[in-house]
Formats: sequence, structure tokens, C-alpha cells
Amino acid sequence: MTRTDPLRNKEIKMSDEIISAAIVKASINSLTKTIEKLDKQNAKLQKTMLFLSVMTTILALVQIFPILQTFLNK
Repeated sequence: MTRTDPLRNKEIKMSDEIISAAIVKASINSLTKTIEKLDKQNAKLQKTMLFLSVMTTILALVQIFPILQTFLNK
């Protein structure tokens, strides 16, 4: 069985369409898996960024506290 592709003005076999559809489906599945992996990595990165910002804040407070004590004791 064949049909005419209106964009290309050529006949296409149904088997070619089935193969093309299978390729597209496989590509979509692959992209879906890639997106899921990237989502997981993004979540890990966000947790790491939060941890690092908390640690940076704590370290800044530890450094500022003695200076504040000296200033307040004068």
C-alpha cells in the first residue's frame, strides 16, 4: 500500500511510515529518559546548592561573631 505525501509530492510506502513511526517513538522514549535523568540531577544540584548556601552562611556568622563581640564589649 502506498499514499502520496502532500509536502513532498511523492508516494510513500506504508512500511516506510511504520519504520519512521517506530524511529520517532524510540527517539521520544530516549528523550523522555534523558529528561528524567536531568530532572534527578537538577534536584540533586538544588539540594547541594541549598547545603552550600547554608554552610556559607554559618561560616560567615562564625567569622563575624568574634568581631561583633569585640565591638560590643568596648
